[in-house]
Amino acid sequence: MAAVKLLTVVLLNFFFTFVSSLYFHMGDTERKCFMEKIPDETMLMGNYRTRLFDGQRDEYLPVSQNITLSVQVKDPNDKLLLSRSRGSEGSFRVRSKEPGGYQICLQANCSQHPLPAGVLLAVHLDLRAARRTNHYAEIAAREKLMDMQLRVLESRFKVIESRFKVIESRFKVTESHFKVIESRFKVIESRFKVIESRFKVIESRFKVTESRFKVIESRFKVTESHFKSRFKVLESRFKVLESRFKVIESRFKVLESRFKVIESRFKVLESRFKLRERDFLEVTQNTNMWIFWWPVARSLYVVFIIIWHTKSW
Repeated sequence: MAAVKLLTVVLLNFFFTFVSSLYFHMGDTERKCFMEKIPDETMLMGNYRTRLFDGQRDEYLPVSQNITLSVQVKDPNDKLLLSRSRGSEGSFRVRSKEPGGYQICLQANCSQHPLPAGVLLAVHLDLRAARRTNHYAEIAAREKLMDMQLRVLESRFKVIESRFKVIESRFKVTESHFKVIESRFKVIESRFKVIESRFKVIESRFKVTESRFKVIESRFKVTESHFKSRFKVLESRFKVLESRFKVIESRFKVLESRFKVIESRFKVLESRFKLRERDFLEVTQNTNMWIFWWPVARSLYVVFIIIWHTKSW
């Protein structure tokens, strides 16, 4: 029971956290300050993001990159602990040395590009404080625990501290994911506005097209009347061409009969040509035989004469 009691005390001293969320409006050069009371050895963490708020149209606008936000943190003795200038989104972290009221001041810097009339900065500020302590000797003296129990509690405290670091890292990852989602939402919003402007352009072009279509329709009616008159003229001409085509068709039939006569004559000539070609091939074969055997006969005759003269010698 004593160990459980000490573990409860350690947990309360280790993870004593408060969360404070603020939402407010401020001008382009206005300064806002807040006071937070925190104990000693406590980590004060803050996250902020800004948007533009148009009070006349009651809507939020995307923030330009030219707007910067200055953050200052002072301790209870009015000593400056932190001073930095970031963009429209950022975070800061300060560790307290002593208990008391810590002053947190935010100031916008839009001097180079002042905000339009009726437009304010909408700021979301999240503050978290986590207290840690390692005074094991005081805890042991106060609770009258043994050394072994204190060591066990110390090891458990280290495990809890490591888990707290994991939770803190996951929170940072979630915060980065939220920033990515918010940036994507801004991109989608800007694209939607572009689409809306394009739709208006398309609508105006559609009206122009509609007026032009009416003009074309009136012209089409005039053209239709002209076309009907011309169609009648073309119809009469077509009838004349049809009669001429019949005459040409009759002439073509006469030419076709003549072509058949010429074709029959051509077949007769073709048959005669084949007969002459066959006679020519026969004559050519006999001539070739004569040309082939004449050198052979002449050579045999010369050999015979030579042999005869040789025997006579």
